[in-house]
Amino acid sequence: MIKVNFSGSYYDIGFQLGNRIKDFFQIPPASEKTIAFAQECRPLVKQYAPGIIDELQGLCDATGFNPMLMDAFILALGKDMIYQNRAMFKKGIDFGCSSLAISSKHAGLETAIFAQNYDWTESFREFFTVARTIPKEGISNLSFTDHIVGRYGGMNKAGLTLSIHGMPSYKKEWIPGLRMNIITRWIVDNFKTTKETIEYIEKIPHICGHCFLICDKQDNIARVEIAGDEVIVTYSENGFMCITNEYETKSLKKYEYKNFTFRNSELRLNIIKNWYEVNKSEITFEKVKTLLSGHNDGICNHFEFGGETTSTIWSWIAKIGIDEILVCDGPPCANTFEQMNI
Repeated sequence: MIKVNFSGSYYDIGFQLGNRIKDFFQIPPASEKTIAFAQECRPLVKQYAPGIIDELQGLCDATGFNPMLMDAFILALGKDMIYQNRAMFKKGIDFGCSSLAISSKHAGLETAIFAQNYDWTESFREFFTVARTIPKEGISNLSFTDHIVGRYGGMNKAGLTLSIHGMPSYKKEWIPGLRMNIITRWIVDNFKTTKETIEYIEKIPHICGHCFLICDKQDNIARVEIAGDEVIVTYSENGFMCITNEYETKSLKKYEYKNFTFRNSELRLNIIKNWYEVNKSEITFEKVKTLLSGHNDGICNHFEFGGETTSTIWSWIAKIGIDEILVCDGPPCANTFEQMNI
């Protein structure tokens, strides 16, 4: 894994990042349509996550990168891959990540626990980055990514913890807004509670379909499902919640391909729910690690997607409220967890 530390203003953070990567990083090419789409998104990002625009400026100033290409890469992340991926998704090919949150009220736990297995193609494992960020006017946090700007999950010093999940079955066209990597980054940098995080998510424009799992130090656990301009919030009623990569709210199913088969997402979701039913009388930290690292009775993944080997390329478990996260570089079935602190 790559470990980085950033601090200061967003411009400072971007400049620090730029100096770190300028000798080896190359911006991926982007189509004219994606470049134009990113420019439609830019004023919305400036409105709802202004620091990200400052960070991109610092990054480009340090590297000399083309700002339009950088915007296309970060603000419209993955747009050029939509139609290629949709062709595979229509065949029922399914992939994605798994997350769960458990309140501190459960027997065997001293603090709430949040855990995620991040599944993607193994070629991205070399870019797995643990970022310790101390924003000048925000909240210190430890968060995870495989891209230079943006985050896919993590925990901040206030105890707010979350993960983001893409919806591979999502069929609506993208609209100008904020991409999930930007949203998650802004949340871990700036918010303390599940409530204020949801308020932010509800007011911002979303590019496409995705889902958040959120938990805070007060044991408030919620799933937020997003389909462009439609947002559905569901709170946990029993101190437990899990998500994978499909909509659970029936009204959102109309935004998924009708012939899409959730083989892997449904399997992972059911394994987690069954694990909880078996263990809910006493949940321990070690039992959570076993769930993440197991195969037949766990959610560690290894499969093929688009001709590439895909697996759980990183895994993490947060002990909410005590600033401690255990992080595994690579599949947890074959690698160990390393303790890190915010």
